[in-house]
Amino acid sequence: MLNIFKKTSTSSQIQQWFIQIKAEGLLLSKQNKGSIIEYQFIEPLIKQLQDTGLGVNVDDEDFLLSWDDLYQSYSIDGFEELNEILSIPKVTEATPTIVSFGSLTDSNFEVAISHWQDVSGREIRPALNGAVLTENNQQQLLKKEQWELVKVIKAFASRGSDERSDLFHRTQWGKIRRLAIAAEARLDAFLHASVVLTPEKLKIALNKSQPVGFSSVIEVIPQFDDAPDSWIDKFDANTTVLDRYDISTEGGITQVIISPEVKAVLNEIKKMPARMVAGSRAQAFLINPFAALGDEASNVIEENQFQKAKEDAGIFFERFTPIIERNDFGKVERLGLSIESPHIDGDSEIFRELLKDSELEKFLDKAQHSIDKELKLIAWDGYDLEVNPDTPSHIKLLKEALQEKLSPSLAIRYEDVHDLSQYSERIIDIGIEEPYYSPFIAKKDSDIGWFPENVVPLITFTPTGETESIAVPINKETLTILQKKLDEAKLTKQETITVSGLDHPFSISDAERIVKTFTEVWADVADGKFKEPKNKSPSSTEKSPKNKKTLVLRSNIETVGYIERRAMALSTDLALPVIPSSIN
Repeated sequence: MLNIFKKTSTSSQIQQWFIQIKAEGLLLSKQNKGSIIEYQFIEPLIKQLQDTGLGVNVDDEDFLLSWDDLYQSYSIDGFEELNEILSIPKVTEATPTIVSFGSLTDSNFEVAISHWQDVSGREIRPALNGAVLTENNQQQLLKKEQWELVKVIKAFASRGSDERSDLFHRTQWGKIRRLAIAAEARLDAFLHASVVLTPEKLKIALNKSQPVGFSSVIEVIPQFDDAPDSWIDKFDANTTVLDRYDISTEGGITQVIISPEVKAVLNEIKKMPARMVAGSRAQAFLINPFAALGDEASNVIEENQFQKAKEDAGIFFERFTPIIERNDFGKVERLGLSIESPHIDGDSEIFRELLKDSELEKFLDKAQHSIDKELKLIAWDGYDLEVNPDTPSHIKLLKEALQEKLSPSLAIRYEDVHDLSQYSERIIDIGIEEPYYSPFIAKKDSDIGWFPENVVPLITFTPTGETESIAVPINKETLTILQKKLDEAKLTKQETITVSGLDHPFSISDAERIVKTFTEVWADVADGKFKEPKNKSPSSTEKSPKNKKTLVLRSNIETVGYIERRAMALSTDLALPVIPSSIN
C-alpha cells in the first residue's frame, strides 16, 4: 500500500473534496456537492488513478470514477483501501429476481429485475442508482457480477426497433441468462425453461490417433461452456454451420445461437474432413491454431486453453539433439537422440534414445522427408519432434557419424608407431625435443644484487656445426624487434622468424617463450621481486615444463639431408661431360 493511502486529519489549508453517487459512477468534486471526503491527499490519489487508466476529469473541479473503473480498481495492487478512503458502501448480500414479459418472438419482449431478496429471504424493492442499492436510507454496493447483469438488462430495454427480432431477442437472452447465473439471480418459469446459449468463446478439444505414414491424424472437437451432450452430433449432422441449433435435452429444448465471430471459426473446422487434420496442415494447426482458423480465432479461442488441450491429448512438441558416443580411440560406438519433452508448467524431461544403425537410418529418412516437404514436425516412434533451424545441422552430424561408424577401421600396430624407418628422414628419434634458443640472465658484477643496471639478458644456442653453446647478450631494443617480427609472423601465419645476428630461425613457440620470459624478468627486477633461480647456470629464467615425448626433428632443418641431396642430384639433368683434348 502506498503512503498516500494513509489517512490523516483534514487540514483547513488543503483543498476540500466532496463525493456524490451518480448513475455513471462516483463524482469527486471541489464544489460543495455531496459528502465530504475525509482524506488529505485526494489530488495525488486522483493522479494515481488517472495514471492507471481509471477515471476522467469532467472539468477543472470534477473527476468521475465510473462504476466499471471502480470494479477494475479492485484487481489492481495499490487500491485496496479505496473503498475506505471514498466511504463507498459495503457490498450487498441481496440477490435479484428476473422476470420476462411476452415471448421471445414478440417485438415487445422485455426482461427486467422485479425485486431483490435479502439474506433472510425477505423480498425488498430498493432504489437503484448506478451500482448502489438504497433501502431505508441504507446503501449497498452491487457485486461486480450483479452490475454486469444490470448493465445488459438496461441495454436490452433501450434497444432500437430494428433490434426487436426473434434472433436478436434469443441472442441477447442467452447473454442475459449467462450473466444471471453468474450473479446467482432467480429466473421466472418462462426464462428458466427458455435455455438459450450464446457462446462467445470456443474450447477446443483434441484427439490424437496413431501415426499414418509420416504424420499423426488429429481430431478437432469444438466445445463451449454448458454445451449439451449432443452438441457435437448436431454440428456434424449439417454440412454447413447454422446460426441456430435447437438441441433436445432432458429439461427441454436448448437453443444455441452462433455469433458471427464463433461461426467464422466453426466454418474453418467444418472444412476439415470429419474434423480431422493430418500432414502439414495438422502440424500448422497444432503449432499456430490462430493462423489456421482465421482472423477471429484469437478472439474466440484462448491460447492457454488450447495448450492445455494439446497436453490432455498427449500432444507435445519435443526437440532433439544428436547423441554421438566415441571410445578411447575416437571411434564412434553408439548413436542416438537426446529428446527434450516440455510440459505446460514450463518444466521438461530429457529422454535418451540410443538407436541401432538400421533404426537411425529410418529416423534420418523420416527427418529428411520432413525437411524436404517443409513440414513443421517429425512424427517418429510416438514423438512429435519439432523442425527448427538447428534440425538440418543435427541431421548432418548424425549422417556423418553413422557413415564413420559403418566405415572399416584402420588397424595400427604398436611396433609401427616406434619404427622410425616408417617416418621421414628428418625424424631422428622419439623423445623430448629441446628448444634451439633458451633465455638466461646474468649479473655484470656478481658481488652485488639483482637490479636493472646489473642485469644482462642472454640468449643461448649452439651454432650450426659446433658442439659448444654460446650466449648472446640482448637488450630491450632487440626484444622489441623480436616481438614485432613475432606479431607479423602470426598475421601472415609463418612458422618461423629470423633475427639479425642469430644464425637459426626462431620457431613461433620459442619466440613467444623468450619474449614472455624477459618481459616478466625485467618487470620483477625493476620491482625488486626477482629471485635467483636454483640449479641453472648462468641463471636460467625458464620454468620446468612437463614435457611429453614427440617426434624429434634434425636440428639443422635448413640443411638438406644426404638422401634428399642424392635424390636431387640423380634427378637433375646434367650437362654433357667435356673431354680434355689431352685425352683424345
